[in-house]
Amino acid sequence: MNYPPPPPPMNAPGYGAPPNAPSYGAPPYGAPPRPQPFAPMPFYGAPFPQEPGVWQDGLALITSKAIILPDRCVKCNAPANGYRLKRNLSWHDPLFYLIVLASPLIYVIVAMIVRKRARVDIGLCESHKQNRSIALFVAWFLFLAGVAAIVLAFASESGMIGLVGILLVIAAAIYGSLGPRMIYASKIDERFAWIKGVNREYLSQFPQWPRY
Repeated sequence: MNYPPPPPPMNAPGYGAPPNAPSYGAPPYGAPPRPQPFAPMPFYGAPFPQEPGVWQDGLALITSKAIILPDRCVKCNAPANGYRLKRNLSWHDPLFYLIVLASPLIYVIVAMIVRKRARVDIGLCESHKQNRSIALFVAWFLFLAGVAAIVLAFASESGMIGLVGILLVIAAAIYGSLGPRMIYASKIDERFAWIKGVNREYLSQFPQWPRY
């Protein structure tokens, strides 16, 4: 009687593998390939930004949270001639504005806690430096005129003058926050700031922000 050949020993090369399967360590296959180093997940064709830098995204300038921008005016792209205006930007989720309806004081406290901040040094040309100085002067003039009107209202016991003073102070606060403003943050996260109010030609010098 012909018996089938005994099975190969368990330590034989290729034991348990399908026919013609490679057997690592046995010729001609050699050793298994070395593991490849980890590669970052592509970010729509570009790696996610890891280093400080500047990008454009539509009408927004995206920067690291602490950066000095190039020597160009962010409002018109004219040479800034070395001048930098230091801007401390802050931002929080717009939903927090709903707290104002309940209590303005609570909103101020919450906003101070949850806000995110960024420090950006921007370039300004002589013309926009002058425009900003004029806007600051107008804001302070309105504020001081309002305070003077309120004091005069108390001295003369005139409600009309007092109302004018209050309106001037409110106008000074609104104009002072908008008139001299060169840039503002539309979003700030843990690493980057989205900045609006920047000249389109100025934006065009930077690479596109890589998207998911």
